[in-house]
Amino acid sequence: MKTGLVSILAIFFANFASGQFWYSKTLNSSEVAKRWGKTTLNIEKFNNSNISTKASMAYSILRNEKKYIGKSVIDIHKEFGQPDGFYFSDIIPAYLIQIAKTKNKEAWQIVFLLDHNRKVTKVIVHKNN
Repeated sequence: MKTGLVSILAIFFANFASGQFWYSKTLNSSEVAKRWGKTTLNIEKFNNSNISTKASMAYSILRNEKKYIGKSVIDIHKEFGQPDGFYFSDIIPAYLIQIAKTKNKEAWQIVFLLDHNRKVTKVIVHKNN
């Protein structure tokens, strides 16, 4: 019994530490490029375009992640507009890039992960299902 509990806790903490607990399914930049393309980020277009245009810019956002590290939530809102996705809390900026229109489709979003000071620590593309 004790060994089983220790094993379960070890698996939980390994997943937690690797980000799988919080992140669920994510895509790296090459997977994003393959799925939606590699359009260079144009913030004006991002703010005034449909989801597929935003999705095509996700690669550029991931590749330039360092530009966003340390920015505040307010800075992200000023640049990208009000979030339309959701990731654990309304505080965390998340922007939809694919909507699940049917049960077998997937929803995806760009998420700006934050630290305790509400500053960006990482940018991910997250499966929102």
